[in-house]
Amino acid sequence: MRPYEKDPKAIYAESFATVAREADLTRFPHGLDKLATRVIHACGMVEIADRLAFSEQAFRKGAAALAAGAPILCDCEMVGAGIIRRYLPAENPVIV
Repeated sequence: MRPYEKDPKAIYAESFATVAREADLTRFPHGLDKLATRVIHACGMVEIADRLAFSEQAFRKGAAALAAGAPILCDCEMVGAGIIRRYLPAENPVIV
């Protein structure tokens, strides 16, 4: 039995390692695989990967919109709070 992990950084890293081990992300193009990983991590459901839909240009157009400063629209405070602002390319506003 593994000891109870208490270090937040280790817990965070292990949760992403679990997604990498358990989720089949092979159908996602480069870039969208990282987005799918974040969605899985956020909801805690590996099986959601099979339910995610995307267009061929989704990653390219989404990245361009963010780079141009497009806002990020969220349907609840928890989602908005979970966005790591320092990773946004243009100090994009987050609107809940």
